[in-house]
Amino acid sequence: MVAVAEKNSKSKSSNKSLLKKNISLREIMAVELEDKDFAKSYRREKLISQISSMVYEARTSMGLTQRDLAKKINSSQSAIARLENGSGDRITSLDLLYRIAEVLELKIELNFVQI
Repeated sequence: MVAVAEKNSKSKSSNKSLLKKNISLREIMAVELEDKDFAKSYRREKLISQISSMVYEARTSMGLTQRDLAKKINSSQSAIARLENGSGDRITSLDLLYRIAEVLELKIELNFVQI
């Protein structure tokens, strides 16, 4: 639960008292996701996070370090770290994901779903 301060609308004093209302993150997100710009940014960040997690899980399940994977795909350890941390402003290229999948002997499955 997250404590949020809200103005007490019943109070007419100049020192408006604040009430604390406990609301869940789910409730906050429901309100925030009504904003189209927020929802678009949220979906993008969620996708980046999912890709990051999938690459990390695939790499570690094969017992590879970031450096090992980078060497196998002709990239740098820092590029793998950025990918796995979800840092940077761009979503990882499909080409990079394909190279990772190939060396890990995995396939990429992609689909579109209605929002």
